[in-house]
Amino acid sequence: MSIEGYDVRDSPKLKRFCLERNLGDHTVRKYYVNLKRYVNFCNKTLEELLEEADEEEDRVTRQGRRKIRERLIDFRVYLKENYATNTVLTNMTCVTTFYKHFDITIPELPRMVYNESPNSSIEFKDLPTIDDIKTAIENSKNPKHKALYLFMACNGTSRNEISKFKYSQFLSAIQEYFPDVETPQDIVNALDGKCDELDIIPIFKMYREKTRYHYYTAISPECVQFCINYIKQQGLGLKEDTPFFQLSADGVSGAFKLMNNKMKWGKKGSIDFFSPHRIRKFNASAIEDTDFANYIQGRKPNKIRETYFKKDIENVREEYKKHMHKFNIYAHYDVMINSEAYKKMKKQIEDERRKHEDENKKLRKEYEHKINQLELQNSLLSGQINNIETQMIGLVRANEYRAFIKYVREDDFAKEHGLMDYAIDIYESRISNDENFHPSIEDMDIIINQAYNRKINDNRLNAKLLSQTSQDYGEIYSYIESKANEYLDRRGFELIPALRQVLNNRLKEYALEIDENMAVRDNWEDLIDDRRISRIVAEVTKSIM
Repeated sequence: MSIEGYDVRDSPKLKRFCLERNLGDHTVRKYYVNLKRYVNFCNKTLEELLEEADEEEDRVTRQGRRKIRERLIDFRVYLKENYATNTVLTNMTCVTTFYKHFDITIPELPRMVYNESPNSSIEFKDLPTIDDIKTAIENSKNPKHKALYLFMACNGTSRNEISKFKYSQFLSAIQEYFPDVETPQDIVNALDGKCDELDIIPIFKMYREKTRYHYYTAISPECVQFCINYIKQQGLGLKEDTPFFQLSADGVSGAFKLMNNKMKWGKKGSIDFFSPHRIRKFNASAIEDTDFANYIQGRKPNKIRETYFKKDIENVREEYKKHMHKFNIYAHYDVMINSEAYKKMKKQIEDERRKHEDENKKLRKEYEHKINQLELQNSLLSGQINNIETQMIGLVRANEYRAFIKYVREDDFAKEHGLMDYAIDIYESRISNDENFHPSIEDMDIIINQAYNRKINDNRLNAKLLSQTSQDYGEIYSYIESKANEYLDRRGFELIPALRQVLNNRLKEYALEIDENMAVRDNWEDLIDDRRISRIVAEVTKSIM
């Protein structure tokens, strides 16, 4: 049978599926691409595939003999041989979700071991640097592309949101400084060549379609000037409802691919070195403050920081000032260094540094005096010296222990899960096994994660995870794990084995929760909350941020 001329986009079943699930444009496109691949592989239309599965469900009693099982297994093998692991998992999820939406029971499939995704080991050194971005800007002859590259580097906006960013959003942010400007020419007249001295840091109100989340983001004064250059040469005809960069999401990717090919940068993993995805990661890694990076990129930070940013956009602007020097292309363009906020912050740092120097000098002088006194003592005092040293070590240990208890007591995650006793046990074990162990903040976070892992293992002795689960449990866990790996990949994290074990345990617990709470076995996708998965990853990776 041939499906020549058949277009999945025209399928009544796909249109109904997207309408009933209220899918956004980006998600609709994802289902179109993945279902088209399945249709071409099977050489049948979606309607024929659904009819086939529906009819054999009525007449075939054994799941192993159903044609749909054979199709899904063969398709999965084909995907594994030709695509990356994440693509395989995404494609299979789209196909099975489509079937289930039309009340088709998915037979249990044999377990498959996937190859490691080439993107799972991307390291910081694989990301573009600010020098690479500068190279791209200087080698582009298109002022729109120059502004686009720096805009996305400044705030990590996704290609989908940048394609929907309108002139009205840009205008509204500029009107905070110049209320009377209206037209693109007004903006040029008011700001051209003055962005640095005026300290222009516009705050844009954004909406992330993928997560349906409203947030604010910002750009540097230098980036504003690049936008002015673009407006002068190509954007004087922009209207309020016009996309600012006048590019689709694919057009944004195309602008990056054009430069990536021109510079012969090639790929890192399966993704171009210079791409919207990599620039987004560059922005997050440069900011380092995960909550703030998440917020200006359109992902929810923790609730306290989210409330702080949404309460007053000035909070976003002041926080952004702390980081925007990391996105400056030219060294002389240092608006932040000339700003009052920076001068005040620099003075505070200098005052603090002098204070610590004075304290260190005083302590050094007192210590040297004590040494001189001790040197005057004869060998009979050596025992007393040893006692003093022992007391000093004991005092340090006592202070460290009190600091550790205070840290665990105030840690939200530790409080939520009641980890104090477990954490103390692990801490004391480390102290007894390593006399040179002096815990840093990172060590304390690792101990908290280990405590959580130990508590989870203890709970499992109650046979919670050993209880009988449904046949969907493996599929639920695989989906949740793939989503968690996506979050890790976007942040560029690689977990040590201990943290990976903690994360796996958290994900298994969540998968079991979904499995236990399903009213209908076939609708587990509707119960999964991607934000919950994101929070789990954020909590586990807290110690490496």
